[in-house]
Amino acid sequence: MKPTRIALTLSLVAFVSLGTRGIVAQNSDARLKARIDSLEAGIRAEEAVRAVKRLQHTYSHYIESGLWNDVADLFADNAVGRFQDETVTGKAGLREYFMKQAQRTSLGLAKGQLNVHLTLQPIITLGADGKSGKGAWFWKVAYDETLSQTSPGVQLTLDLTEEMKRQNIKIILVEPYFDLQTPNKIARDTGAKVLVMTPSVGGVKEATSYMALFDYDVNLIVSALKGAGK
Repeated sequence: MKPTRIALTLSLVAFVSLGTRGIVAQNSDARLKARIDSLEAGIRAEEAVRAVKRLQHTYSHYIESGLWNDVADLFADNAVGRFQDETVTGKAGLREYFMKQAQRTSLGLAKGQLNVHLTLQPIITLGADGKSGKGAWFWKVAYDETLSQTSPGVQLTLDLTEEMKRQNIKIILVEPYFDLQTPNKIARDTGAKVLVMTPSVGGVKEATSYMALFDYDVNLIVSALKGAGK
């Protein structure tokens, strides 16, 4: 009987050993699957955050270019826009609102019109359903308050010239979007110098980054001040 008992014991040991290996393998597979699921969820969340940011940046680019139909199409048919001065509903209402803000009655912007919308410091919160998200941005908007005029009127030019003479102002800063005829005339009448400032990276070959852009514009002003004896 002893050989039989020994064989039976060995069989039980082998069975327990194989069973343990099976449990370990199952646990390992479960942990691996959980890890993969977690990574996939993280990737989907990151892609969702990027999609929300891209949507907002697209909105800003369309606004800056006067693409009123395109910017309206970014919204749902039943969209509601709550602005500081009023609440607007629907694509058509939003398109009309954006055009009114830019004082436009047709597609595009006026020649030389400035309508910059910078979106900074985004904070994106995804919904628990994984199908929605909310975003908060800091907006910096730059636009022309004299959109009805392509250049300053005669009286405004005269008043500005006299004020510059009175305060002995010797530098006129101009963005490259605008015609230089009026600034050059004021410069001739006041002895000032016209400086065309670069507003964006790549505007001139020296402006290869934001820091390089700031350095370029500041150095331009410093050199002009030194030349004017300031």
